[in-house]
Order: sequence, then structure tokens, then C-alpha cells
Amino acid sequence: MGVFGLVMVVAPAIGPTLSGFVVEHYSWRVLFWIFLPVALIPLALGIFKFKNLTFQNREISLDKASLALSSLGFGGVLYGFSSAGTLGWTDPVVVVTIAIGVISLIFFGFRQLKLDEPLLEIRIYKYPMFALSSVISIALSMSMFSAMILMPIYVQTIKGISPIDSGLLMLPGALAMGFMSSVTGQLFDRFGAKVLAIPGLAIVVITTYMFSQLSLDSSYISIMMMYTLRMFGISMVMMPVMTNGLNTLPIKEYPHGTAINNTLQQVAGACGLCFPDYHHEYAYRVDSPRACSGRGLLLKAS
Repeated sequence: MGVFGLVMVVAPAIGPTLSGFVVEHYSWRVLFWIFLPVALIPLALGIFKFKNLTFQNREISLDKASLALSSLGFGGVLYGFSSAGTLGWTDPVVVVTIAIGVISLIFFGFRQLKLDEPLLEIRIYKYPMFALSSVISIALSMSMFSAMILMPIYVQTIKGISPIDSGLLMLPGALAMGFMSSVTGQLFDRFGAKVLAIPGLAIVVITTYMFSQLSLDSSYISIMMMYTLRMFGISMVMMPVMTNGLNTLPIKEYPHGTAINNTLQQVAGACGLCFPDYHHEYAYRVDSPRACSGRGLLLKAS
């Protein structure tokens, strides 16, 4: 799981550095030309090398109602959250879509409890440690992806830092996560998840508060150090907590636990990126004392 976390976390973390260099020196379209062969290689490997190692294949049926409810539920919530940045939280479109999403998810949950072959086995939340690990993973996903995406916007738009320099600002955080992913795997095997999770979460809380105090006078080095320390704390918690939660499940429930974790992490990461629109009525000028406080921190300079 530590090695898996290394691949899963470091790859998107290094992205801003590489893309910053490409965007500053070449057309943004070059990013996609670079990735095209990278995407074709695993496609070819999957076709010719991938083997099915499932011990027992069996026929199962896809519940169409569950599929429709999950699509409507998760889609409604995500659309509502993303629209809130443009329309505001009180706009009818936002309120209605989020309400439809939440209601659909409630019906989806009740339906899963009645099915012998549920689309998502939510009964595994009867295991308290898995439920706790799921909540922590959701919070960490929101924290990690919001910082990874919104930090370049802040340093480029508010502070006027170049794309390559904003990418380099985030590189030490990516390297810290890469280094700690393998280390935390070994520490988890020796000491367990609690020894890693408590100090890691403390680091995330402290650095998150420090980010809320950013101003126009915050130096490049201080921001880099805070971001690196924050990613270091996340790496101490993410994979150990997920592994600890999965370890409480029966072996036959591992696929359901992994599916639920992946689903909620993607939704939480997307929701963590929602922030007010650049041109909303409470956008602040860059030279305003409030320009880098609270929600004004992430707003585009007038």
C-alpha cells in the first residue's frame, strides 16, 4: 500500500511542476501531446499483458435503478458544488441540484440495503474503524486536492509568480510525499496507524490554519515550506489510515471497501475545489487589506 500510495499521490503532485515549465516555454497543447504516448503505453500493456487473477468468476446482475440513482446523486452534488462558485450558494440552481443529489443518494443507500448484490456494499460501515478511516480519507482528499489545484492559482494570480516558479514551489511537497509513502508503509507495519495518524493530522490542522493567514507579504520560501510540511503530514495519514480501515473488513469485503474509498475520495476531492467565482460580488482588489484573507485569498485580482 505504501508503494501504491507513492504512485497514486506523487504523479499528480509532480504535474504542476512539469506543466508550469511547459506552459511557460511552449503552447499549452504540448501538454496533451506529451501525455498521449504515456496513455498509449498502459493501454497496450493492458491489452497484451493484463491477466485476470480472480479466483472465481460468477454471474452478477447490474441493478439499473442503483446505477441511475448513483449517477443522479453524485452528479447532482458535484454539479451543485461546482456551480456554487459561479452562481453563489443561495442560487436556486445550486440549491435544487444539491437537494436532488442528496435525496438520490439517500434513496440509493436504502436500495443498497435491500439488494443481495448491491452496487456499493454500504453495510461495511457497520465496522467502526472502517467508517472512521473513510471520514478521515474524505477530509484528507479535500485538503490535498484543494491545495494542489488552488495553490498555483493563488501564487500566479495574486502574487504574480510565473508558472514554472509556482510549479517549483510545489515540487518539494511532491518529493516529500514520495519519500514518505514508502517510509510510512514500513512504519505502519511496525507501529500501526495511530502512531502515524495523530501527528500527521496535527500537522495538517496546523498548516491549514497557517494557510488561512497568508497575505501579500507572505514570502515564496515560507509558502513553499508550509505546503511541503502540509503534504508531509497528509502522506503520514493517507495510506496508513486507508489500510487500517480495510484491515478491519473480512477478506471478501475488500473489493467493496476499496470501491467505496475510491468513490468518496474522488467526490471529496472535487468538492474540495469549489470556491467563489472570480467575479462574484465579494471579490476583493489585490491591493485591499482583505485581498488575501478568508475567501478573498483565492479570488482573482481585479
